[in-house]
Amino acid sequence: MKQIGIIRAGMLLSLFLGSGYQQAHGQLPTKAVLDDARVGARSHNIDQLRMVVRVSFEPEKGLVHGRVTHFFTPLRSRIDSVYLDGPEIRYEEVRLNGRAVPYRVWPEGISIYPETPRTWGQVDTLDIAYEATPRHGMYFTGWNGGERKQIWTQGQGPGHRHWVPVYDYPNDRLVTETIVTFDQEYEVLSNGERVSVTDNPDGTRTWHYRMAAPHAPYLMMLGIGKYAADTVYSSRGTPIANYYYPDRPDQAEPTYRHTAALFDALETETEIPYPWGRYANLPVRDFLHGGMENTTATIYTDTYMVDERAFLDQNYVTVNAHEMAHQWFGNLVTQGRNEDIWLHESFATHYAKMAEKAVFGEDHYQWNRKIERDRALSNPGQGPVPIRSTLAGSDLVYYKGSLVLDMLREVTGKPEYDRAIAYYLRRNLFGNVTGPDFFNTFDQALGMNLDWFFDQWILRGGEPHYEVSYDSTLGATEIRVRQIQETGPLRGYFRMPIIVEVHYRDGSAAGRRAMVDSALTLIRIPNPQDKPVEYVLFDPNHTVLKRLTFERTMEELAAQALKADNMIDRYDAVEAMRSLPVEAKRDALTGVFRQESFPMIRAEAVRQLAVDEESAPLLAAALRDGSADVRRAALESAVSVTPHLKAGFEKALRDSSYRNIRTALIRLAAEHPEGVGRYLEATRHVVGHEHNVRIAWLETAARSGLAAAADSLVALAAPSYDMRTRAAAFYALERLGLFNDRIASYLLDALTYFNRRMREPAAEVLGRARETHRAILERAFAAGSWTEGQRRTLEAYLGG
Repeated sequence: MKQIGIIRAGMLLSLFLGSGYQQAHGQLPTKAVLDDARVGARSHNIDQLRMVVRVSFEPEKGLVHGRVTHFFTPLRSRIDSVYLDGPEIRYEEVRLNGRAVPYRVWPEGISIYPETPRTWGQVDTLDIAYEATPRHGMYFTGWNGGERKQIWTQGQGPGHRHWVPVYDYPNDRLVTETIVTFDQEYEVLSNGERVSVTDNPDGTRTWHYRMAAPHAPYLMMLGIGKYAADTVYSSRGTPIANYYYPDRPDQAEPTYRHTAALFDALETETEIPYPWGRYANLPVRDFLHGGMENTTATIYTDTYMVDERAFLDQNYVTVNAHEMAHQWFGNLVTQGRNEDIWLHESFATHYAKMAEKAVFGEDHYQWNRKIERDRALSNPGQGPVPIRSTLAGSDLVYYKGSLVLDMLREVTGKPEYDRAIAYYLRRNLFGNVTGPDFFNTFDQALGMNLDWFFDQWILRGGEPHYEVSYDSTLGATEIRVRQIQETGPLRGYFRMPIIVEVHYRDGSAAGRRAMVDSALTLIRIPNPQDKPVEYVLFDPNHTVLKRLTFERTMEELAAQALKADNMIDRYDAVEAMRSLPVEAKRDALTGVFRQESFPMIRAEAVRQLAVDEESAPLLAAALRDGSADVRRAALESAVSVTPHLKAGFEKALRDSSYRNIRTALIRLAAEHPEGVGRYLEATRHVVGHEHNVRIAWLETAARSGLAAAADSLVALAAPSYDMRTRAAAFYALERLGLFNDRIASYLLDALTYFNRRMREPAAEVLGRARETHRAILERAFAAGSWTEGQRRTLEAYLGG
């Protein structure tokens, strides 16, 4: 490691708060500066203290039989009605303190009218018997012909109001208790501790769960299915129950790999012990999102359940860490206003990244930050929308927000940052928070006024765009930094400390941290010996979120790619070579491939050289690389499967990665049809993850004239399979030009599915087939058995 003289984080406050700075910038506004109609909190007149929900089901009908008991107290001096959310719920009985009371049902909920007004200090009991057939919030999967029969909930949205009457907004917290009666062959999971499990004479079983502390209504959960579970323990002894499908025990260990280590890392980073007693992970079929951080029990999509080979293509690690981090950020402290969802998602994304860093190291952490940067900078056309706004999309709220917390830690120093976060969590335990609560933390815990930071990064939008150039003059290197972003009310010139390093050909380096805060900043780094400059790093390790225009020569990029200490700086140089001609970068990229330890940099070198005939030996070597990512880059980027590469592609038919097997099979079959029989035989028994290899095998076999393969492919499009398998089967059938009554009925079913990730591919395929195959579609619709809602959807679609 080169020794570079630079002021590091933790010494930064003197740089910021020196003479005159506070007078000029110390009292900037900390309020939203973008018009936002949805800003603010929802008003309510009661405080829900406790809720007991008793439910049973008729799953084939999607029917909930429920009774909910609310314990509440007025928030106003006098109230004469209570309103609960509950769209389309059918109310059977409403009692207040044991007495029937009048009520009125609205399209979105119910108003209850006490006989006498309720006043401060009173605690009342409201008991409601009801039925519901929820369209949202609770989902019944597999009960009308499916591989996995399950019932599960998704509360954030909001969703729970569709199956239980409740004030459904995060600015009220309550203790929840869930009592579920269901078939004893199934497992039932809910929030909190399992109080009891009781067998009933009719073959059902009643499970009773209870929370020990209050949480927001949307964090309640229920999951029912046939599961097995392994329990691991954190270093502090917290039990973590990891559920999996009993018929797939090979998926348990790869899916939950590193779970306890991630849990320990989060307790270390936050300095707050896990506050909820126990924890669980529950996979479900066709979940709406990646995962949901219900208190004590995360639900996640079972696409992340993987075996040893699928782990190389995708895995649960990041989602696991993210939902786990929400147990602190979102569950322990909860947003009180619409615009403060970033207090959940920015923090969970950030702390998941920090937990992964503890497990996988610095390079992995920096690669995660690179992915976040790409996402945060991916939508320049939307304008400078603040993070603290209901108009901010996920790229800002999740990824930009996570990077802002990285920058905040650099500004304050890590010990100070950690102390402030622990103070913020302890001060707001089991409570609601707003943006100013977090902003004020740094003044209260550390005596730091950081209004300037929050104003530019949270309350205003955009990011700096730096244009950098440098000159080596006698005795110094002068770096010119221009901020060239468009400025206005939502984005000005950013004030950030940035490190600049000058690296010399003799292997030495010098640097400094400078405040970049205006349209033009000049940074001078002395070079008294007039050493030749080899390359310059502006903001090494990409500490500051930014766009950067920095023209560098091929020689400078090559030196940086081969010699920079930080992985991400080496990758930055390789990535910057994309626009350069192959002849200019061939030698440098070949050198990178040979010496680089980080797989994603080798993979980038392979992708850039894939078009170069003279680099064929490098591609052949990449096909033998120890990293599945590097092999994948060669398999996907090679212009053609030349004789020189064919052996490597054929070896990939036995790759440790399912995705690599699939790619090799498709490309070999297309470019070397004479060997299709051998390729099919080599992969005959490989199913892959979500049937990805099997679908490619069936499509290839069908093209080769195997009629039974087409029938098997149609079967994979049926409602009994998961939505990703079905979608892939639909696309494969379309490529084969196949369409019949079965396919039509499956597509129409998919078009009415509750999950848009099933509806959208079905609509895409149907959109291309609707006119050509209208008669088949109308026949399939007429023959189908549809609910009233499905019928309306399909009539509108076919009529259009």
